[in-house]
Amino acid sequence: MKSMRDMQKKSVRAFTYLMRRRKKTVTLAIIFLVLSFSALCGMMIFHSVEASLKELREQFYGNVAVNAVGDGSSRITQDLGALAAKEINADGWTGTTTCYLSVDDISLIPGRFTPLDEPAMSLTRLYSCRDSSLARDFAIGTLSLCQGRHLAAKDRKQALISENLADINGLHIGDRITCVVTDDITTHAAAGLGTKYEFEIIGIYQVENKQGDSSFRAECDILDNTIYVDEYTGFEIEKNIWCIPESYTNGLTLWLKDPAQLEKAVQTLKNTQEFTEGDFHIESNSAEYDRSAAPMRQTEQILFVFLAFISGIGIIFLIVMLSMWNKERMPEIGILLSLGYKKKDIFLQLLLENSALFLVGFLAAVPLAFFCSQILGSLISIGQLSLFPSNILLAGITVWILCILTTLLSSIHIMRKTPAEIVTTII
Repeated sequence: MKSMRDMQKKSVRAFTYLMRRRKKTVTLAIIFLVLSFSALCGMMIFHSVEASLKELREQFYGNVAVNAVGDGSSRITQDLGALAAKEINADGWTGTTTCYLSVDDISLIPGRFTPLDEPAMSLTRLYSCRDSSLARDFAIGTLSLCQGRHLAAKDRKQALISENLADINGLHIGDRITCVVTDDITTHAAAGLGTKYEFEIIGIYQVENKQGDSSFRAECDILDNTIYVDEYTGFEIEKNIWCIPESYTNGLTLWLKDPAQLEKAVQTLKNTQEFTEGDFHIESNSAEYDRSAAPMRQTEQILFVFLAFISGIGIIFLIVMLSMWNKERMPEIGILLSLGYKKKDIFLQLLLENSALFLVGFLAAVPLAFFCSQILGSLISIGQLSLFPSNILLAGITVWILCILTTLLSSIHIMRKTPAEIVTTII
């Protein structure tokens, strides 16, 4: 009960003093408004940058690519792919093999060889992969699945074709197409000429970035003519047509949700025995992520320095002003001490006054920061700037802690004096 009455008395004295010294009150309130505004803007910017970086990490196709190089003695098998994925805790992986077959019962998008009626007009590229959703063109958005589903490791004799190829041949999900091994230098056939492979269409994709005029490109180089098939068929072609052991001839792609882990993953693989003994080239696209994230990080750093400068000036100015005004109040403090008040009570009195001004400045800064966020958001591209309750709370706590520290620092010279020395200032 007594503490409640003491607090009421302190509050009355604080209110009376602030009303009596209106010029000081307004000045301090403005300083707290500037500090609060800086803190709120800082919280908004950091939250926006972090949200943008998080969105970039989620959308970015972060991958580690492993390719066999050298004399061809090193091969990337299914077991090696699974081992690599386990070593770096990959969120997904796929191996790819490229082969060229002729289509037997459909027409390709016309290219350079169609007007000449040459056999190459029917030759197209087949990508055999474990998981087509992780194939680079799908992962970076060049291609997107518009019907059906992607290829998976369990699939046998199944394929994805383009929307344009499906349209000109009247093909739909569930239809079948046939590819045949022909005598073409691009095919690299060592055996099995004339062998036919029949595929069921399980997905149709569309090309997001058009290639333009295709009349000067070979049919097999036109993106709409590319056919994605299951890895089982790719291995079968390697074994029966190329007469080589099963492996991913176009290498391995390991997908990581967090691109910040790419460099660490590369180093982990390079230190893995199976890859140090073989002749493999291992790299990631972390540099692409760093380039994408750099503008946001630079914006964050520039604004942080600017806001820190303003806040630093405000804190120094606040300490100097409070110190000067506290000296002016020595007679008042001496009277309070002579009436039996302790130094702790004096400090709490000063803190109560400054906290009241902080609250006024902070409440005025919130709508001002919200208004400025709308303007700032239209000028810089770092995501949507907005005030969240957590930002407001954290900014408020931060500035109030600064209020406590500046009050303490500005009153040190008073606290270090003896009561007798303070009382003598009024005589």
